[in-house]
Amino acid sequence: MRSRKTRLPGSLALALVPVLVAVLVVLAGTGAHTPTSTVPHEPAPPPRLAATTNEIGEIAEGYVKLVLAAGRYDEDYVDSYFGPPAWREASRSIERSEIAPEGRRLRGALDALPEETGDRMDALRRAFLGAHLDALVAVMERLDGYTLAFDEEVAALYDVVAPPFDETDNAAALAELDGLLPGEGSLDQRYLSWTMASQVPADRLDGVLKAALAEGRLRTLAFVDLPPEEEVELEYVTGEPWGAFNDYRGGYRSVVQVNVDGRMPIGRALVIACHEAYPGHHVFNVLQERHLVEGRGWVEFSVHPLYSPQSVIAEGTACQATAIVFPGEERDAFLADTLFPLAGLKPEDAAMYGRIVDLVERLDRARTEAAHRLLAPDGNRLGAASWLARHSYLSLRAALSDLAFARRYGSYTITYSAGPDLVRTWLDANAHEGGPSEQELFARLLLEPRLPRDLLPDGSR
Repeated sequence: MRSRKTRLPGSLALALVPVLVAVLVVLAGTGAHTPTSTVPHEPAPPPRLAATTNEIGEIAEGYVKLVLAAGRYDEDYVDSYFGPPAWREASRSIERSEIAPEGRRLRGALDALPEETGDRMDALRRAFLGAHLDALVAVMERLDGYTLAFDEEVAALYDVVAPPFDETDNAAALAELDGLLPGEGSLDQRYLSWTMASQVPADRLDGVLKAALAEGRLRTLAFVDLPPEEEVELEYVTGEPWGAFNDYRGGYRSVVQVNVDGRMPIGRALVIACHEAYPGHHVFNVLQERHLVEGRGWVEFSVHPLYSPQSVIAEGTACQATAIVFPGEERDAFLADTLFPLAGLKPEDAAMYGRIVDLVERLDRARTEAAHRLLAPDGNRLGAASWLARHSYLSLRAALSDLAFARRYGSYTITYSAGPDLVRTWLDANAHEGGPSEQELFARLLLEPRLPRDLLPDGSR
């Protein structure tokens, strides 16, 4: 697994439309600068109006090289990089012990730069770079053995704090799912039977995924100007702890890898197409490469560290991607009219399928709480899996397997709950009659260097 390792874990790939908006506490930035006092009786020199492009550009270049250096000590850390090859080579000369101190030095240098003159994008860039330098330092401290509690870690790395687990909503979703799933036996047995009945046959999978990609791209082009040379390829793999990921290789090209170890329910094919490609991760990366890296020369966006606030926005927009291009009943209509026939399934089952998938998405929020319990100082795998099995549609055996993702990627699971909630909060807060459409607002999120804290209503800019 290299480059764009954005993962859609297991049956989380069934989640089509994140609909619950939880109240999130988003942390204020760290590293505030305290002005240095001047010598008594000597007037302070007049402040410059703004930092120069070279000053912040040098800090950004240093940040990129530090992220690449840190990636040598955690194979999952560098999610993608499409900057100069020479910078990767230069990063090899940076010793592990130098990364965190140099990150702190760059953060201080950034804080010491003159204030901005009011350009909104420049202000967003500066805040983005500062938060990501802070997260880089926290990652290196974690690698050096400094441990944080789950909530402290997600605050330090991702700029968010998750809300408490909603037991009431979870219980209601479980009861409704129990009433909808056909057949006899326990909930997890009937869920397993249902997924087997709705899976895409192996010899039809490529056709179904390509049809979903084509439709997702067509709908994305209605509100996003994509370069004509952009491209998505499919690749089928086995033996991974995730369901799918987008390997972004720069030059507007992605390879979407699909794990075919387990079952592929029909709805998951649509999620993969939207989440990983159109208008999800692929479009996110294409627009940032085109408009931020090439258009503005903002080199820090040529690298994506996995454990960072950037991942909250990336996963948040990707998790909302299906709802953006298949709003309302359009998702179920596309399933019934196109994907079900291609998979050899009965189109009349599509509406019920959609209702079940929406409930599964609500129940998937239990994954974050299970990861929280697993990663607690007194946590253990069996205890966390038992809790997850009681609060989801999974058997104990399936829950144990499901936790493999959290064991490898730790608190990254927060991006799949906090991310879509924040994106939905921001879209709803900025939608008004006569204003931009939801799709236009979504495209704006893909283009701007925002932090999770910016997506709360009182942080909208």
